[in-house]
Amino acid sequence: MKNFRLSGSVYYGNYPLYKERNAPRNRWSAGTEYLGKHWTARAEYLQGITGIAEDDPVTVDSVYMVKTRGLYAFVGYWFYMGWGSKSNVQQRIRPLFRYDYYVRDRQIPETTAHYFSFDLEWWPEEHVRVHLDYTLKRRAAYEKLGHSLAAKVSVRF
Repeated sequence: MKNFRLSGSVYYGNYPLYKERNAPRNRWSAGTEYLGKHWTARAEYLQGITGIAEDDPVTVDSVYMVKTRGLYAFVGYWFYMGWGSKSNVQQRIRPLFRYDYYVRDRQIPETTAHYFSFDLEWWPEEHVRVHLDYTLKRRAAYEKLGHSLAAKVSVRF
């Protein structure tokens, strides 16, 4: 399928923790994407381990291994509408649904977060984009759900 892609990455290495001390930072991810004329879908899973100092990185020799993982997926559908005398120029509007899941430390359940987003993206002109986003946030560390609403206008030059 020409509109379908698979992706993946691996990072295996160390990062400087303090002066001459290094800690491991290892990650991998796998993803997929479909870009059609109307349908757009993308998903990616990632997982990793990062060593961090348990206390003061200068005096402590032990390193705590933080195990993270996450996932995001979205699906959207483009609607095209012609306008004005320029029949080759179209307005585009795309509703989309996005889900994000992230665990900052798999050993601590309170670090789990889920985000559900409902977006509307509108291109009234070739270089003007209007984007509305509502996000429902569910985090294990909090009893109440979080809500956010964002509106953005972008102009390309």
